[in-house]
Amino acid sequence: MSENLTNIKNHVNGDGAKIFDAIIASIFFLSIAWALFLMDEYLGYNLGKYGLIPRDFIGLRGIFTMHFLHGGLNHIWHNTLAFIVLNTFLFYFYRSISIKTFFTIFFFSGIMLWLIGRPTVHIGASMIIYGEFAFLFLSGIIRKNPILARVTLIVGLYYGSLVWYLFPVDAKISWDGHLSGFVIGLIAAIIFRKQGPQRKVYRYEVEPELSDENPYWLESEKMGKLGNEKMGKWESGESGEENPSADSGSAETQPHAPQVETLRERPSIHLAKGETLRERSIVYHYTAKKKDQQ
Repeated sequence: MSENLTNIKNHVNGDGAKIFDAIIASIFFLSIAWALFLMDEYLGYNLGKYGLIPRDFIGLRGIFTMHFLHGGLNHIWHNTLAFIVLNTFLFYFYRSISIKTFFTIFFFSGIMLWLIGRPTVHIGASMIIYGEFAFLFLSGIIRKNPILARVTLIVGLYYGSLVWYLFPVDAKISWDGHLSGFVIGLIAAIIFRKQGPQRKVYRYEVEPELSDENPYWLESEKMGKLGNEKMGKWESGESGEENPSADSGSAETQPHAPQVETLRERPSIHLAKGETLRERSIVYHYTAKKKDQQ
C-alpha cells in the first residue's frame, strides 16, 4: 500500500503535493482515533480510563493518550469534521512549522489541563482542535499576509461558534480542556510569528525615498538646459572646441559635434562621462541642420 501512495504522490507536483501531505497527516491521526474508538465501542476494551486526570500522577499518561479517545460516535464524528479541516489548513498554509506547532499544542495543552482542569477524566481531540483554531486565527492577523488573512476569515466564519464552549455551558463538556488548547494555540501563534510564511515585502518599502529638494525630474531639466547652452555656443561660434572629425588639411574649424552619419551607421550610442541622452540628441539634430545649410 505504501508503494501505491508513493506512486500517487510522484504524479502530483507543487501545491498538489502540499495538499496531499496535509491531508495524509490529518488522516493518519484520525485513523488511530477511529481504530481505538472501534476497539473501545465494540470490543469492550474500556479505554476511557486512559484519559487525562488533572493533578493525579497516574493521570499524566492522559497527556499522550486523551486526544485519541472519545466517548461516543457523535463525539468522534464532530471532532473528525473539525479536525480534518483545521489540521489540513495548518499543515498546508504553515507547512514549515506545522509539525512543531502541532506537537506544541499536543503536549503543552495537556500539561495546562492537568494543572488547572477539573478532577475528572478528560478525553477527546477537541483540545487540539481549539489549539489549531486559535493558532490559525491569530497567526493570520499578526503576520499581515493576505493569504493567511483569508484563512483567518474562513476559520472565524465557520468555526467562530467554538468560543462558546470555552465557558462552562455544559458539565459534560470539557470546557477547561478547550480553554487549555485555545490558550496554548494563541501562545504558539505569538512564539512562531517570525517563522514560517511571512508577509511579502515589496521593493518600494525598502528603497529610500527620493529627496524632495533634488528629485530626478529637476536633475533631468538641469541637464537639458546645459545641452541648450552648448548648442547656442556652437551656433554663434563662441565654442573654442575643434571638431576632431574634420579633415587634417582643412584650416576651417567646426564645432565639436559628432557627424550625422555616425548615428546612421551605429545603432548604439555611447555617451561620454556626464553626458545625457537628451544632450546627445540635441547635438545630432544640430549637426543635421548645419550640414543641410552647407
